[in-house]
Formats: sequence, structure tokens, C-alpha cells
Amino acid sequence: GNVGTTSIRVWARTRQPGTFRVVYSTSPDLSDPQRSAPVTTSWDHDATGWAQLTGLRPGTKYYYALEFGGKLAD
Repeated sequence: GNVGTTSIRVWARTRQPGTFRVVYSTSPDLSDPQRSAPVTTSWDHDATGWAQLTGLRPGTKYYYALEFGGKLAD
């Protein structure tokens, strides 16, 4: 959501409260990735949170995954 020409927000819900990052890249295999700032979820907000990705190149396709507990989420 909140899509701009060089930024976007990625919303996520975790299975349990914790901290996640968005890992993103212009490569489908997520090589040479960038990572968002950590986002902490809690039951107070239904284990949801969002990360703001900035500095994106306009007109460029990005691939992403969530990283939770140091591992990419399934």
C-alpha cells in the first residue's frame, strides 16, 4: 500500500509476535538484496505491521520475501 514513485509500504501478519524484515531485490532469486528496517509485531495489533521501502527505482520490478527469525518465511 501507499505506493509512491520511489517507495511502497509492505504490510504483513506474523503467526506470533516477533520481528520481521522485508528482503527485496530486482532479481527473482533475491540476490544482492536490500533489507527494510526491522518491524516488531504484537498481539495489541493482531501481529501485524508494515515496512516502508524507499529509494526504489521507478518502473522497476522488485521481488520480495519476509525474513522472520533470520530466515526467509515460507
